[in-house]
Amino acid sequence: MRVTSEETQVVATSSQALAPPRAREYVAVLIDQAFLETEPLGSGMVLEYIGTAVPVHLNFALSNMDRVARVAGCPASAQETGPDGPA
Repeated sequence: MRVTSEETQVVATSSQALAPPRAREYVAVLIDQAFLETEPLGSGMVLEYIGTAVPVHLNFALSNMDRVARVAGCPASAQETGPDGPA
């Protein structure tokens, strides 16, 4: 499923997420809520690494692929309005 024209990179482990980024800029970074809660130091480092990318926090256990794809297609809008409408 392609919802954005941006290149996508997927990492499955915290060690991959904490590896220094390869000279590239990210538009958005989708982060599992569980990672934020279980690895506060690691998630803080990831947030430092992403630079100006929009961090989008999702509960991957509760989000189906369609929802993840929708959020990936419009991360700035998702951050501003949230899942239940405007903040």
